[in-house]
Amino acid sequence: MKLPCKVLSTSALSAIFAASVFATPSFAQEADTEAQIPEAEINNVEQIPEGSSETDIEAPNKAPEHLEIVKTIDEPTGGEIGAVTVANDATVDEVLGALAATDDSDQTHEVIGEDDEVKEGASEVAAGDELTVTAEDGTTASYDLSVEGSSEIDIEAPNKAPEHLEIVKTIDEPTDGEIGAVTVANDATVDEVLGALAATDDSDQTHEVIGEDNEVKEGASEVATGDELTVTAEDGTTASYDITVED
Repeated sequence: MKLPCKVLSTSALSAIFAASVFATPSFAQEADTEAQIPEAEINNVEQIPEGSSETDIEAPNKAPEHLEIVKTIDEPTGGEIGAVTVANDATVDEVLGALAATDDSDQTHEVIGEDDEVKEGASEVAAGDELTVTAEDGTTASYDLSVEGSSEIDIEAPNKAPEHLEIVKTIDEPTDGEIGAVTVANDATVDEVLGALAATDDSDQTHEVIGEDNEVKEGASEVATGDELTVTAEDGTTASYDITVED
């Protein structure tokens, strides 16, 4: 038995052919949709930050005041150079080891001497040196370095002559608020006594001999028992020593 068949018109065949050619498979549509990331999402993608431009510094690991390496920091402002004061006798390693960026970024620090050469390691920092700070992004800043004045009031007589020619015979340093004592040679002058004295840490102390009349004695005046030696340290700290003339 023959099955009945329907003859399609030319227009119907054309429609079926067009549908089969231009239809997009569903899996292709899904892939195309995934590839199209909304612009808002692109703008919200986390950006990798550039290096920090921070050139401000701090000394976060502070020791007790008398052991501090970095004493004060004045940040650069308005194009002006900054300033850092460090402890007397502080080395480059000690100063650089005490510094950090205020935002914890990875700065680099260098100490430049007055000869424009980089100072390193155990070299002592000196007044007039410069600290150069370089931020992560290459921004730089400079800080003038100064050294805090010594508070040393202990004295010594380092350039000792033969005993019979010594000017300063004995020195007892002040202790617990007590006045010190110095014994000098008979007939020693003020210039001779002051010329024989120095700070035990080689700092720039000043020394004066005060007579019993509370007047400063100078030059070729002879030192007498009852006079007083006043020692002033670099930072203004003072100490007194009773003077005795050896018999």
